Amino acid sequence: MSFGNLRVINEDRVEPTEGFGTHGHREMEIFSYVVSGELEHKDSMGNLEILKRGDIQLTSAGTGIRHSEYNRNNKSGVHFLQIWAEPHTRGLKPKYFTRHFTDEEKTDKLVTVVAPLGSEDVKEEREASGPAPVQSNVTLKSTILSPGKSVEHIFPAPASGETQRKGYVHVIQTSGYNTGAAKGNKVRVNGGLELSEGDGAFAWGAAGDKLQIENVGTTPAEVLVFDIDGAVEVKRRSNWNSTLSVGRQQGFDVWKLIQRTTMHQDERHEIWNLPAMGTAYRVERALYLPHGVDSPRVTTLKVGGAPLKNPEAQKNADYA
Repeated sequence: MSFGNLRVINEDRVEPTEGFGTHGHREMEIFSYVVSGELEHKDSMGNLEILKRGDIQLTSAGTGIRHSEYNRNNKSGVHFLQIWAEPHTRGLKPKYFTRHFTDEEKTDKLVTVVAPLGSEDVKEEREASGPAPVQSNVTLKSTILSPGKSVEHIFPAPASGETQRKGYVHVIQTSGYNTGAAKGNKVRVNGGLELSEGDGAFAWGAAGDKLQIENVGTTPAEVLVFDIDGAVEVKRRSNWNSTLSVGRQQGFDVWKLIQRTTMHQDERHEIWNLPAMGTAYRVERALYLPHGVDSPRVTTLKVGGAPLKNPEAQKNADYA
């Protein structure tokens, strides 16, 4: 369940005074892109930081770290994207990095905010200018596109022996959380495919191929573009959402994040309470990417020795 080295992209909202309790990660590059609010990050490396809009926080988990993420504000929520990439090297020493990019820097420009260590302008320092360093073959770019404006990503040469690289485009839900069909800001990819907030598109391109993104809506659109070393073909993955309060998770009513489990085999497991069904489930939330058509797997969770009900997961939901 991955797209090249890109493993997870979750667009999360954390309600006031809520968050993720201390939990562990290993062998994964994890970066947070803060859209709004203030997110407290605390980890076993001694880092304690409040992340705000424009901040990029990257944890190279390596041999293992433990951390927590909380919204300490009692009035306002936090909106951020958490992205996971598989490292190209295992057994690395855990490291922590932060970067900041202003709205002005990103307006109508495609700015590289995360890039592989060794790339141009990438510094292996905890705080520095330029992109955050990642131990993975994934580059993340960001833009805030004004109506009528466009940006281009030109695919570099692929790795030796490969003919194409992979790309992924995600339109951030900046106008508000939406549990239904995608709406809000609208962009057009390569003159054809239109995406709204929460939508994503997969792309493949040879060296020199262009991935063009144009704002065809009436308000600024914040867009992420991934270049992953793996005629540009574009496929669509429709709007899907995650939240820590009332919302939807692939067709299930989600009420409250009640516990977060420890990582196992680099898979992300979370326990949700689904009052519409009166039970709790462990939902594996990963990047639902081409493996046929992926849908979330719902497994039984034993509580006090009694296994819970396990309805069939919604199949092929929200895919076009």
